[in-house]
Amino acid sequence: MSSDRNISVIPLAKAGFVDGGNYETYRPGYTDDVVKEIILMATDSVDLLDGECEYDILELGAGTGKFTECLLKHCPQGMKVLVTEPSNDFIKTLEEKIPVVETRQCSANKIPLPDNSVKAIIAAQCFHWFANEENISEIVRVLKPGGNFVLVWNVLDESSLLNADFQKFILKWIKDSPQYYDMRWKQFLDNCDQVRLVSRKLFDGNDLSGSIDHLVRLRTTFSYIQSLEEVQKEEACAEIKAFYENHPERKGKEFLTHPMKTDVLHYKIS
Repeated sequence: MSSDRNISVIPLAKAGFVDGGNYETYRPGYTDDVVKEIILMATDSVDLLDGECEYDILELGAGTGKFTECLLKHCPQGMKVLVTEPSNDFIKTLEEKIPVVETRQCSANKIPLPDNSVKAIIAAQCFHWFANEENISEIVRVLKPGGNFVLVWNVLDESSLLNADFQKFILKWIKDSPQYYDMRWKQFLDNCDQVRLVSRKLFDGNDLSGSIDHLVRLRTTFSYIQSLEEVQKEEACAEIKAFYENHPERKGKEFLTHPMKTDVLHYKIS
């Protein structure tokens, strides 16, 4: 791994993503169907792109490699993949888990690659953290003209009563934290003339199931909980546990399930 010392992330992300092992244990992965569709989007019309490329796919904000692992499982043989992540702890977890993948430690505003050197960029579970003009300009810089930009999020299925109630309950900690659900990232892209939306698809995801204690530990992987002071974090976990224990869907069950979807958006460079 090479590292760019000029890594730029917002303070909440820096404080909230420090425990790679915990994140790796509790966050969901991606279904085979979703990953295959993402690869189709990432490789769409790339045979028409002019000139050579250093990489077929660049993954931004790869975290602990939850998506990376699935990507490498389904990638066509010989495809050149580069994985990047700004968090020191997360990229160490990724490299221990997937030692064969090439990695760079960097943020999205300073990608250590030449202009027009990548055919496709994928950002899974992260673009809401860096949806701004500086970062999209850097993404466009390294992509070849006509290249593909694919965004992916595992999200709560809004049709579930448990999910709808949880979304309202958790707002007290989220506050102004960048989130997929606030759609500010989508508003930014809708008004950005550097990319154009090709398609958006919603897939069934990997449901989050487990004991109440398991689901509480899952919530500690989210920045708005992880970044709290220790006493505040303990209080938050106690409140989250009480939410699950008292929710109507529990009804004496040992395990609860958050039904999940995966939202995938395919953009091309304008």
